[in-house]
Amino acid sequence: MNNRDNHSNTLIFIDTNILLIPLKIDGLSVEEFKHLFNPFIDNIYVLHTVYDEYKEICRMINKNNIQAIDQAFQTWAKATSALRVLVETIPDWRHFSKKCLSSSIIKQAEELKSNTNTRNKSICEESISDLEPFIRSRLYRENFSYTEKLKLYEQAEFRFRNQIPPGYKDNGKKGIGRYSDFIIWKEMIKATNEIFKEESGWHEVVFITNDKKEDWFSDDSKVKLKSEFEEETGCWLQIMNLKEFKEAHRNQVKSLTKLMNRLQEKLEKKNTDKALYYLKRQLNILVPWGATLNNLADYLSEAEQEVIKKAIQTLPGAIYVIPIQILDLTPRAANCCLYAKVTTVGMFSKMTLFELASFRCFGKKSLQELQSKSKSLIDYFNITGEESIIASITG
Repeated sequence: MNNRDNHSNTLIFIDTNILLIPLKIDGLSVEEFKHLFNPFIDNIYVLHTVYDEYKEICRMINKNNIQAIDQAFQTWAKATSALRVLVETIPDWRHFSKKCLSSSIIKQAEELKSNTNTRNKSICEESISDLEPFIRSRLYRENFSYTEKLKLYEQAEFRFRNQIPPGYKDNGKKGIGRYSDFIIWKEMIKATNEIFKEESGWHEVVFITNDKKEDWFSDDSKVKLKSEFEEETGCWLQIMNLKEFKEAHRNQVKSLTKLMNRLQEKLEKKNTDKALYYLKRQLNILVPWGATLNNLADYLSEAEQEVIKKAIQTLPGAIYVIPIQILDLTPRAANCCLYAKVTTVGMFSKMTLFELASFRCFGKKSLQELQSKSKSLIDYFNITGEESIIASITG
């Protein structure tokens, strides 16, 4: 993945702790995670060390979850047994003991614990499976050789002794895992130089991490890291946590003018592939923040709406880059699409009734809503040649 198929001047690298968020009980779901990062999919890279760390931690998660639930159950069972012994010494409470603290209650709790472990394992494995294609598609596969890593370990030791960021806060860890942050740092520099080797001009690199240690996020560390990165790559570095990135993501809506100009330029030059790419970029920025077919005027000027309309009308295959969310579906219909993995209007337009029937979630009302709203979109943009399930709408 050394050559990029776009000419954006921004790179985004994601840290291990960001990839692990969908596996947390209170974190983003896999779909929410993809929803957040999809607008930048062509700019995102996952470094080799990050991927290795992610795989290793994924292997540990199920084991740790099961151990935690087992430990909690054992603590509860011991407390219940002790309470039963105490209560049975009190005559008036014996009935309570037999009813609420009996062995059958503990057996039921044991079954609940087992079911909970099975369910958690299933959810975790499903999340890992769903996220894996996203990660592998953005994996930067160039890696340091064994000899190169040995030299980097020596550099890391020098930096640890002198508290030069990043990674010196991991100095107390055992094994070569203590060098991971520094290796990620050097991989990021190497990848940036390789990706931008044939491009000139100003470039921005964003590293998204929820690591709160001072060797990344103190003011002094940020100054040193940005200075080193610029000297090594000639690029400007931003280090952001996920909250900061989400806010920056929100601000992308305000910077659509540049993308719109590029789209219009490619349309005028009849450069279909690049025009389609910029159309996809625009729609994938607008939709996550609430843009639909009904409220485009809230996000785009009349002139900009006309550019979008012309692109969708004239570009072959444009319907396949229009996110399904632009139809402003009801929650039930949206969930049906999510379950069936229908992500664009084009995907739905080519499905047959037989294919839809294989998904039990698609009821009559949801199907009619999708047909009606897809038909409205096709009519609005004057898309031709869509002889599909949408054409079977009655009335």
